[in-house]
Amino acid sequence: MSRNVNGVIFDLDGTLLDTREVIARSLQDVIKSFGINVSLNEMLRGAHKSPYTVLNRYVSLGREDFRTKYWKRYQLNIRFLSAFLSVRDLLEELRRRRYKIGIATSLPRKFAERGLQLASIGEMVDGLVAYSDTESRKPYPEPVIEAAKRLSLNPQETLYIGDRPVDIKAGKEAKAYTGAAMWGLNLEERNEILKGKPNYVFERTCNILDVCREESVMLPCIAAIHFGTNKNCALFEKVDDPRDFCRFITKAERRKLMKDCFSCFKKVIVEIPEYCCNVCRRKMEEERYKRYSGICYWCNEMMKNGELFFEKVFAIGQERTDLDYAIKAFKGVKGIPSADLSIPLGIIVSSWLFEHRENLEKLGVNMLLPVPSSDERIKEVGFDHISEILVVVQSLVDFTDINFLVLSRCRDVRLKDLGMEERAEVIKGAFAIEDKDVREAIHGKSILILDDVFTTGATTNECAKVLKENGARKVYILAISRRYRRQDNLTERNTAI
Repeated sequence: MSRNVNGVIFDLDGTLLDTREVIARSLQDVIKSFGINVSLNEMLRGAHKSPYTVLNRYVSLGREDFRTKYWKRYQLNIRFLSAFLSVRDLLEELRRRRYKIGIATSLPRKFAERGLQLASIGEMVDGLVAYSDTESRKPYPEPVIEAAKRLSLNPQETLYIGDRPVDIKAGKEAKAYTGAAMWGLNLEERNEILKGKPNYVFERTCNILDVCREESVMLPCIAAIHFGTNKNCALFEKVDDPRDFCRFITKAERRKLMKDCFSCFKKVIVEIPEYCCNVCRRKMEEERYKRYSGICYWCNEMMKNGELFFEKVFAIGQERTDLDYAIKAFKGVKGIPSADLSIPLGIIVSSWLFEHRENLEKLGVNMLLPVPSSDERIKEVGFDHISEILVVVQSLVDFTDINFLVLSRCRDVRLKDLGMEERAEVIKGAFAIEDKDVREAIHGKSILILDDVFTTGATTNECAKVLKENGARKVYILAISRRYRRQDNLTERNTAI
């Protein structure tokens, strides 16, 4: 898996550098030169607006005259700037994590370079784009595109962070991820920048490090859950409720959103290891994989004992990074359950089904059904999480039968912290098929069971057993994520499937 974002591009004044006093004093000096007295506090209140707009409330001045007078004062007052709190620590850590750092600013180059020097952060910047480096300025995308180019990156693999609506617009037009720097803004300014729907909202500089992790950048939909902000991405700008996605937009629109969403999410999916069991996807050492024809010890043992009831596990990715967080946030393992994450999770499953449609048809798979949630889990979460995902899948996929009612729970069991043998014993008899019509419906079918996380396989193996006892021909497992526990790195004799 390559990292989805490799460069962070910043606006400069108001984002990395606190230039409010510089701007306020410069405006005050220009206005005073016309014999008009204004207080520094009055100028500070307008320091986040366009200096030219603020100035023309007091005096009428052409743009060329303004530039001459304003920048002359700016040069004298630049000593009053400072870096925002922890900016240096932020840049140092981003560099340690191997992110390239760029600047796209509307400041003239000499003032941008002087500001970086005064704040002692210039040596950490890999590329600077200033006012005269592009023909068009923000809100046009050229400065962000040029900054990405100077970092030898595509704009799509950069995150552009700024403190004004024009920054967000420029970043979006450049196809970069966008982040709002909120730490220097008042209430009015905060409301204005949020109207631009940035992908990320950063209240403090340290929040950027929560998103820009070493392995991958946290996706906007996941970061919104993490920070408790609005979800702003290609998907959630269109819909913010699973019912809207499934009922109130057309299938063509849903599939377009599916492509956009999955093209983003797949960047953070960690693929299953090359050498893993061909049945349960357990990690295997290369030598053991080749010696035992790609079948792990436990699968071999269970096959010999007639205790393995599914044919094969398909796993979309490892239980790591955003895939892990999305599942846990969805179920409420991390914070309050977030039902709307059923949309991206359903899209991930649907995209996998489309991608592997030909192979599934060769295997004869003609029914998809969920692992049933326990009553206790439904009560905890507020919904049947696997079924919620399948509702989204059903709105996108039309080439296989999706059945929600095949398996039912006879009793609730708790498998957390149990080993393989304990899980296999506890789960026995937990599932049943009680309806005669259901038995007829699955007779002779090759069934794909959907589960969110595959750990030991005890639950899905018991489901497969019940399905086959009631007439199913073959059973396959589709897990959104494959969990690899520490035991998987030990000898196979001490691990569980």
